[in-house]
Amino acid sequence: MTALASVAAPGLTAPAPSGPFAFALRLAADLLDQMRAADPDIRVSVSAMDSIGPDLPEVRFLTHGTDQRSLASLSGATFSLDVPVTVSDPSPTLDGGAWVGGFMVRDGIKVTFRAGLHDPEVIAAARRMFPDGTGGW
Repeated sequence: MTALASVAAPGLTAPAPSGPFAFALRLAADLLDQMRAADPDIRVSVSAMDSIGPDLPEVRFLTHGTDQRSLASLSGATFSLDVPVTVSDPSPTLDGGAWVGGFMVRDGIKVTFRAGLHDPEVIAAARRMFPDGTGGW
């Protein structure tokens, strides 16, 4: 049984793993449940990374859909979890679009939320929504 499977279903054949990465996976599942309760239509991908050296384990959430839908999902999730949000300068990785997102540290796990926006009107709305958080990432 993989570590992920035993975290997701600890009552099966293997004991649930312990440690920071296993806790990060459980935290990701809990946060996703909270986001889905607030926004049943949320489309989000989740990744988790173990730490090497002094870095914290990390869980990343990336919202998907149209720019408007992605921004709505991101702002709902970050608001309900009290995450400060910033809007990036135009990004070459998004062909001049902007990243919107933020992070928090919860129980020793870095949790990041992001959305990539391309529509200039939605980017402008994001800048109005999060006026104190623009600039470089």
